[in-house]
Amino acid sequence: MRLPFRPRSLAVRLALSHGALLLLLLGSLWGVLYTRLHRIAHLNDDASLADLSADLAHPSVRRPGLQPEVGTFLQIVAPNGTPLYSSPGLAELPPLPIHLPEQPRLTRVSDTWQDQTIQVQYTPVLDESGGVERWIQVARLESPLHRQLDHSQQIVLLGIGLTALLTVLGGFLLASRALRPVAELTEAARQAGARDLSVRLPVPPGESDELSELAATFNAMLARLESAFGRERRFTADAAHELMTPLTILRGAVDLALRRERPAESYRQTLTDLHGDLDRMTTVVNSLLALARAEAAPTEVGGPLDLAGLVRAQTAALADHAQAQHVTLTAEIEPDLPTSGDERRIGEVVTNLVENAIKYTPPGGGIAVRLTRVRSDAVLEISDTGLGFDPATAERLFA
Repeated sequence: MRLPFRPRSLAVRLALSHGALLLLLLGSLWGVLYTRLHRIAHLNDDASLADLSADLAHPSVRRPGLQPEVGTFLQIVAPNGTPLYSSPGLAELPPLPIHLPEQPRLTRVSDTWQDQTIQVQYTPVLDESGGVERWIQVARLESPLHRQLDHSQQIVLLGIGLTALLTVLGGFLLASRALRPVAELTEAARQAGARDLSVRLPVPPGESDELSELAATFNAMLARLESAFGRERRFTADAAHELMTPLTILRGAVDLALRRERPAESYRQTLTDLHGDLDRMTTVVNSLLALARAEAAPTEVGGPLDLAGLVRAQTAALADHAQAQHVTLTAEIEPDLPTSGDERRIGEVVTNLVENAIKYTPPGGGIAVRLTRVRSDAVLEISDTGLGFDPATAERLFA
């Protein structure tokens, strides 16, 4: 049910919505019941008037000997409309209005007396010839009946209101308790940042409701973010280190060249060395740009790719470099391994892996490049005889 206003708290909105819905349902039910009760009360009142008139119309009754209840008045009326007998309660009151029916049959009408509505029943008493000997007039005020109905309605409406209020309070308490994990989730999300992603939501053991699953999913997301930010920090630190080394060499070479005049051949050698360092810096910067593009744009699978030919070509291109470092580079490539992918990026991966192996393999060592098929997958393995990684580094290398 939509509320005319929108509280900020979800628990308040849920409690008010349920309370308003319950109030609407109970109010509608009471409206139906009140209509039925009102009709039954009038039917019972009419039946009571009929019974009283039947008692007075009995041939053995010439003077009524019974005392009507409060709010009920009796009269015996002659066929010409003259009252022959009136109940004691009418002695100090204005006379009842008399409107005898035209036909000698039981008649029930509504009338007004002393600015109040009354129900009047006329019952004919017939003589032996079938003529009207007298009329029995029974009148009853409707106000006592309506007061009783109104009193009952006030009690019921008060009960409905209290029930709705208790429902709102109980619903608020239950909703607040049920939504407590959501509040904790919000607080954890507020506290979590790029510098602190170690915040975790408590997940009660043994519970598998929707909120527990939400908390577990949020914790998993925070763990992935923490791992991603950790990789980014390590990458940034490694990139800064990779850039710092050639920059230091550049500065030292430039400072050394500017200390005194040197022959042209010396300057040429210095520039050649600087060119190599610049190539190294360019490689690092290009790697950073490639990473930024990969994070900003969706990954493209690429088209058909001859992976065996690509690995063979990249390995052959680095053979001279390996030989210059006195490192043996061998390749075992299984032919006919069609796959799909981005040829440029996969080529960069192969080149980087082989270059790193050459860089960290001591002279006299060896590097083996293997490309094999394992079931439906193509597996590339590059192994070397270098120092390798310590266990702590190996755990987070591909995290």
